[in-house]
Amino acid sequence: MRIKHGMKKKYQDWLDKNTDGYGRTCFVYAERFADMLEIEYIKSICVPMSKILELYGDKFLHDADKEGMTGFMVGMSINILSQCWEFGKDLKLWWNTKYGQPDAEGTVNPAILVVGEKE
Repeated sequence: MRIKHGMKKKYQDWLDKNTDGYGRTCFVYAERFADMLEIEYIKSICVPMSKILELYGDKFLHDADKEGMTGFMVGMSINILSQCWEFGKDLKLWWNTKYGQPDAEGTVNPAILVVGEKE
C-alpha cells in the first residue's frame, strides 16, 4: 500500500495504537483493499485511480473481506485510507458519492441507519 507523502509516521502511529482484534482488522482490511486497487491500477496503464474505483471498487470491497467486516469497520477502513493512502482523495470522493454525499467533509459512515418514511 502506497502511503501518502508525509503520512508514514502518522499511519504507523495509528496502526501501533490499534492492537486489538477489532481495530487491527480495520487496518488489515484497508491495506488488502488498497493493494487490490493498486495492482489493478498498475495493470491498467494510463487509467486514473478514479476510474479503477468506478470499475472495481465495489468488487474489491467484497473480495478484500476475509474477516467478516461490519459496516462500521469498512467505514473506518475507508477513513484510514482517505487520510493516509496515496489515492485517498479519489477514494473519499468515490465512497462519499456512493452514499449521495460527494461534498462531505469526512467519509460517510455506512453503519448509520435512518428509519422513517419518505415524505
